[in-house]
Amino acid sequence: MIQFKNFVSRGEYKQLIVFFSESEYTLTEFAEQSILLKYLINSSNFYPNDQKELLEVQKRSNAFRLLSKLSAIGYLLTKDLKIGKAIIGININGGNGSSIIGKILQVVTPTTILSGDLDFTDLSIWSDIDDSTKLVYINNIPKDFSFEVLFPNITGDWKLKEKSIPFEKSPNIYISTNNNIIGTGVSWAERQWCLGFYNHYNNDNIPFSLKDWNEEQWNITHCLLINCMYLYYQFGEVKENSSIYQKRANKEIVNHKFNIYEGNIYKRFIRTF
Repeated sequence: MIQFKNFVSRGEYKQLIVFFSESEYTLTEFAEQSILLKYLINSSNFYPNDQKELLEVQKRSNAFRLLSKLSAIGYLLTKDLKIGKAIIGININGGNGSSIIGKILQVVTPTTILSGDLDFTDLSIWSDIDDSTKLVYINNIPKDFSFEVLFPNITGDWKLKEKSIPFEKSPNIYISTNNNIIGTGVSWAERQWCLGFYNHYNNDNIPFSLKDWNEEQWNITHCLLINCMYLYYQFGEVKENSSIYQKRANKEIVNHKFNIYEGNIYKRFIRTF
């Protein structure tokens, strides 16, 4: 189910992390070798580990968010015919590194990369997608992104300009953004799997550069990605509590409507002169 390109893999599979439940895990002796795993752990810590002492409930909350990311990566590397989700990496404070998942997956599986500011009602933007495409990575969507335009692609056949790709052969979708998806209701919730990336990393603390990775680092990353698929098979969809994202989205909806309202008042004012 997983396809690799431009990738060297040698040696046997090494398990890096074991989850006993959705909020309890242990790292194996190989875990410290993985730059990607360290990044995912740090960016999942809503309660930073540098606090003097974390409460047990805080540790379990951090662990749950980590599993959500790992399982979501596993989902992106397989094709689950039972559900259709867009995985959405949200930078909680901007510039926290949600794009890194897309950058790594584009190396290991056939990927089409699109800018989030394109017109997604124009079917010609899908011109590079075919039956061999396993992932569509939409980078940095704006605040007013129309998520509902992706509904058919997420849960049904992928409609291209001259043909369509059946759901069972269609690519998965990963979206990175500094903004929340504006929209409420069952249709939105059922098609989203949101991942929060917290501010351990920022513009002053960049996690790593893939250009610096050697063969050994890619091989341990290969092991982690397989580990992610096993976790998805074990736990399935593990969704974070979306209340924090919904509160942000509701605020953005209010701001968006106010800007429209304010703009209309200005237009009416101009027309009176």
